[in-house]
Amino acid sequence: MKKLFFSAVALIAFSSVSMANTIEIEDLVEVEPKAKSCMQVYMETYEEFVELGFEEDAVNEATSAYGECISGKGYSIN
Repeated sequence: MKKLFFSAVALIAFSSVSMANTIEIEDLVEVEPKAKSCMQVYMETYEEFVELGFEEDAVNEATSAYGECISGKGYSIN
């Protein structure tokens, strides 16, 4: 009987400890901003320079933006 009682107390104690640090996944998803992919950064930069009339510089500027993205300046690599 003592073993059964101890087991029940231990089960309750350990289950409450394991639940103490749980967080909702939905909260994490809402907090994180949606990051652009590096290829999307490249394409947007290229299109912006072409629209402004700088066709010769568009590839160089887009490549530069892509390089900054890859180096980890706030964008995802996907």
